[in-house]
Amino acid sequence: MTETLFNNTKWVNNYVATKIVLSSSISFEEQMKYYIKHYCEKYLKVNVDDQTIYNYYVINYELIMDEAMEIERKKREEMGEIMSWENEIAYKKILEHVRKEMMKKVYKNQKKVEKETAFDYVMMRPLRDEDKEKIYEEYKELWYKEHPEEEKPKKPKEKSFKERLDEYVILHNGDNELLTFEDFEKLTAGWKKRGKKSLESWYKEYQDKYFQQPGATIEIPNVELTGLFGFKGKDKIKALKLLNPELKEEKGKITSSFPLKENIKRFQLHRVAERNTWMIDLMEIYIKKKQPLKYLIAINVNTKYLYAQILNVMLSKTEFSKDELKATMSYLRALQKLIDKGMKVEHLIGDGEGAFNSKLARESFYNSRGIDFKPVARQPKGAYPDFMKYEQKKAKKTEPLHSSLGIVDRVIRTIRDMAYNMNIGVITPEVMDEIVNQYNNAPHRGLSKWAGFSVTPKMVNDDPELENYIVRRILQANWEIKNNVEFNINDGVNVKVYNMTDNKLKRRSVIRPGEFKVIGKKNGLYEVEGKLNGKNTTQLLPRYLLDPI
Repeated sequence: MTETLFNNTKWVNNYVATKIVLSSSISFEEQMKYYIKHYCEKYLKVNVDDQTIYNYYVINYELIMDEAMEIERKKREEMGEIMSWENEIAYKKILEHVRKEMMKKVYKNQKKVEKETAFDYVMMRPLRDEDKEKIYEEYKELWYKEHPEEEKPKKPKEKSFKERLDEYVILHNGDNELLTFEDFEKLTAGWKKRGKKSLESWYKEYQDKYFQQPGATIEIPNVELTGLFGFKGKDKIKALKLLNPELKEEKGKITSSFPLKENIKRFQLHRVAERNTWMIDLMEIYIKKKQPLKYLIAINVNTKYLYAQILNVMLSKTEFSKDELKATMSYLRALQKLIDKGMKVEHLIGDGEGAFNSKLARESFYNSRGIDFKPVARQPKGAYPDFMKYEQKKAKKTEPLHSSLGIVDRVIRTIRDMAYNMNIGVITPEVMDEIVNQYNNAPHRGLSKWAGFSVTPKMVNDDPELENYIVRRILQANWEIKNNVEFNINDGVNVKVYNMTDNKLKRRSVIRPGEFKVIGKKNGLYEVEGKLNGKNTTQLLPRYLLDPI
């Protein structure tokens, strides 16, 4: 039933767009969901559950609105009312958004928002006074329904000095700074009911209470000296040996050097894929703290043709939603817009974003459109030896292999660089469209190298024969790399593995501690077995991250 609905997107959207009344007092959401369900029952002859109807509405909301507004616009043009009508529609969108946000505060806030405070909200300012009053009255009514009025609490008894001291210590447990006697004296100057005890005695009691709190002290393990040198340099070891002959060098330890730059140059393969394969990622542009514009970035692996689509819901030309919709819904809505713009997609490659590989995305979107999604290989951000238990425990996060998403990572950096060169700090949808247009129509150094003459992403994307020629050139180069004698590592060979940097934790070795060996190959990657952060693991890694011992 779900597939039947999503396979008829064009007809459903057109039907709903012709039915909804934009000037109606009934919300757009209610109208859309009603007519979607009505079309399914009357014309598709299927019964679709409410959750699926909601999912379809979220993904196709803007497409239906655009079509409905275009229909209405044509009517209004004949009557010369186009400007006033557009303004009214934009205002209604803002009104609906503000109302939803105010109703959320009934459940989020512990205290009722006063009228003056509510009217001073930034989101409230564009509204007419009567609409402000109406929304606030609705909010107040719902607040009292969900939070029945309680009796006013009786005036509390004045706390004793000891009670106030206990309270202060508990509330300031995380300060990690013991007050000096002078600071303690200032703090307690207004406290009453000190009794006969001197302030010095109270300060001693404060110190005792402070050190009794969790987190006020650090318990360290018993660490025995290993009797090893802390240096590797021969001159340093020689000098220290004279002072302490009992110190030893650790034998059999693998050198910590790794030829990363040389390996990248000699062994990193160039990425190609089947036609209509796109690499995707999310890009955030922060306006203020916790207020990002989110874009879905899609780049064709072979042609380097670029698409970008904002995920935030547009309320007006200058206002966008923060988190109006669920991540998966926002992503699918943006992806559908890219497809409508002309993006032919059969294969998608992305990282571990939940929205990309969710059950909803697979069952309600990918399957009905014949799209194959492939998550990329990942590796840990930092590996540590067994004597660094804390770091092992903390270093559980992984990130996509640099080579796996290198194409989309680079294009996101290019987008930011282009905005900087244009003297633009905030990449709005209009700015993003201009950047994408310039990128697609400017000569691309990598493509031009393989083509043998100056070409743009648009030229390659529009010419399948040119794309095939470039792919063949890249495959030939990869064949030469893979047939390099030193490229191939046989099964059973012990290898050094490059240790990825974790920005939050220190990486003390450029190679992963422990023993690792190659046990096979899969999809152009080496299968490597070894102990990683205290656990036996098997990973798929590219050749340039390995160095045979």
